[in-house]
Amino acid sequence: MSKILKIRNVGDYSQWVGHTDTHPLVSVIDYAEVSPVRHCLNNYSVYGIFFHDEANIDLAYGCGKYDYKEGTVICVAPRTDRGKGGQR
Repeated sequence: MSKILKIRNVGDYSQWVGHTDTHPLVSVIDYAEVSPVRHCLNNYSVYGIFFHDEANIDLAYGCGKYDYKEGTVICVAPRTDRGKGGQR
């Protein structure tokens, strides 16, 4: 079973990806400017909007897996688990 990363606030997520926050409630992250993201299962306690312009990724949602192609918007709400499980 994979470990679940608990994202309690904006700072938790920013720290995890190696981004410095300029505001405690909102963060805009350009993933081209941070370390490669380690894929894992995340439990969010915040709202998140992810814009994928050139991503070609597979994510788990509920009991299924979905492939997201370029030009995708992914939204997460508090008390949800999202991400890629089974990664080490």
